Amino acid sequence: MKLNNMLATMLSVVATGAVLAGCSNTQEVVGERKSDLDKQKDAQKATIEERTEALKQGVEQQTEANSKAIDLQKKELDLEKAKLDSAKSDLKKTAELSKKNLDKQAAEYKRAVEHNADVAKAEWNDYGRAKEATK
Repeated sequence: MKLNNMLATMLSVVATGAVLAGCSNTQEVVGERKSDLDKQKDAQKATIEERTEALKQGVEQQTEANSKAIDLQKKELDLEKAKLDSAKSDLKKTAELSKKNLDKQAAEYKRAVEHNADVAKAEWNDYGRAKEATK
């Protein structure tokens, strides 16, 4: 029986050693897995950060390009507006000159009409005097 007890004790010690060795191995595996997870987490965070920065740079570049295009369009519109303002000013000047010329022509025509009427009246006066003289 002693041998059995001893064998049982040895088996128990070996089993306990195996269990302890298994626990130690399990802890090592768990530690490695946790370490791997931390590395993956850090790598994923770094990738997210890099991608976010790349996207932000893309947004910044697109914004800058759009802003330049808008500024260019604004300059073109400003030039076009200046041309239109100049054309409008020229139109007003031309209209004023046209009105002045029309006023001058109207005054000339009125003087001509007045003169013609005076001449016609004078002729009628002469005609009337000549008729009176022949009576």
